[in-house]
Amino acid sequence: MAYETGFKLGLADRHVQLNGALFYYDYSDKQIRGRVTDPVIGRQNRLLNIPKSRVQGAEINAIVLPVTGLKLEFGATYVDSKIQGTYLGASDAVGNAINVDGEKFPLTPDWQVQADAEYRFPASASVELFVGAHYNYQGGTNSGLGNLAVLAVPAYELVDLRAGATMMDGRLTLNGFVRNLTKEYYYTFVSFGAPNTAARYTGRPRTFGATFSYRY
Repeated sequence: MAYETGFKLGLADRHVQLNGALFYYDYSDKQIRGRVTDPVIGRQNRLLNIPKSRVQGAEINAIVLPVTGLKLEFGATYVDSKIQGTYLGASDAVGNAINVDGEKFPLTPDWQVQADAEYRFPASASVELFVGAHYNYQGGTNSGLGNLAVLAVPAYELVDLRAGATMMDGRLTLNGFVRNLTKEYYYTFVSFGAPNTAARYTGRPRTFGATFSYRY
């Protein structure tokens, strides 16, 4: 059962768009990827049917056009996930039987925040230039049930920059970018396949590049 309420507001003569929502999801037998320990073949991955769980949270998004050519965007989401009640059908990544009552869903951070700013201005009658920046924050989470420290995924922040030009009535776009400007070391998932081996799926380091696009 899903419950949600929200709003959409256009303010300041449509120079501000504000959207928000509150939500509550009530689950029965939700499938969550986890592990079980077989007495013969040992640890196995499988989908677990969790009898009772819920998700509650809120999100807000804003677009602001303060002056000609400048566009500001912001979005934030808060998610509070929880397994409710005793469930003894799971094991942690090293094979220990666990009771997941009260745990959060794996790979479900509490907070996600994004912000973007872009400024466009004419360089000539046929060419428009733009510069922009993007910010992304992901809260900390865990890759598996059991809250093992080895499977923890710490929070991270990313900053990207871009600049370019559009021409031919917007059909041709040249864009140069820098991603992960601050060289943040981060990873999005941890796998614990072998008894003594954990593998982290790391994100890209600082990356420079360019794109070219043309619309007919």
